Amino acid sequence: MQNKIEFSSTFTTNGYYVNRKVAANLKNNGVNCITITIDGPSHIHNKRRCLKSGEGTFDAILKNVLDISDIVKVLISCTVDKENAEYIRELLDILEKKGLAKKVLLALSQTIAFPGTCESTKELCFNTSEFCELLKELYPVIFKRGFNLSKSMPQAYLPNCSAIGMRTIIFDAEGYMYKCTKTLGKKNERIGHVSQVMKQNNSLNNNLNDNLNNNVKWLAWDPFEDKRCLSCRVLPLCMGGCPYISIQREVPEIYGSKCRMWKYMIDDFVKILYNFRKEEKNESIKV
Repeated sequence: MQNKIEFSSTFTTNGYYVNRKVAANLKNNGVNCITITIDGPSHIHNKRRCLKSGEGTFDAILKNVLDISDIVKVLISCTVDKENAEYIRELLDILEKKGLAKKVLLALSQTIAFPGTCESTKELCFNTSEFCELLKELYPVIFKRGFNLSKSMPQAYLPNCSAIGMRTIIFDAEGYMYKCTKTLGKKNERIGHVSQVMKQNNSLNNNLNDNLNNNVKWLAWDPFEDKRCLSCRVLPLCMGGCPYISIQREVPEIYGSKCRMWKYMIDDFVKILYNFRKEEKNESIKV
């Protein structure tokens, strides 16, 4: 902590170059969790996330996860769609055999065909209800094998997303700042540049009004504007769902995906988790 300012951050990466030296350096500079995307076992992951040469990345990434899991918290994020859903259990097998079940956090994320980024995957995407049905099948397996989910219990919190938080900024590789990971790389969504904080930069400051407007639209987002939310029983947990999707209301094909998974599976999830905890004590109950 310098200048009486506390700093912490997370780091999202494909994991290919994150060896022990890199992980230690990140931790020493305030990174408390590294999120690494693995989209399935090698034959699936390497088709989706290969090098420019076409060479696979799975083995190198898995080795890095093994090497750094004792240095910094690692979250393995698996982006799930209709193409790789049936291989999630195979990925769990691999992670478990490598002794990672108790060493990493796990997150299964729904693939959404956001405009301008993932539109080509539209036909492969589950809707939120379908995705939750899949989670109902997978969560008992995940718990039984000893994996820890990144979010294991529903809880009420506001802001419900870092994008609408006052103290959260996302940086790209060139130092430009954004409020939401889904807007990374989009020039019209930038809220500034790190050099504007460090020193005056006239060329960047010329865009100050645009940057300010981009920032304000996130901070001004109101979860109570949607009448559907006001009548929803999980509003205290969801708090309006994904702000980015709400801001994209003009794209109806994704607007239906704004709700959090708790709307579709909170009762089932609590029963699954409760049953698992009871089974740990050899007091199984019927779900």
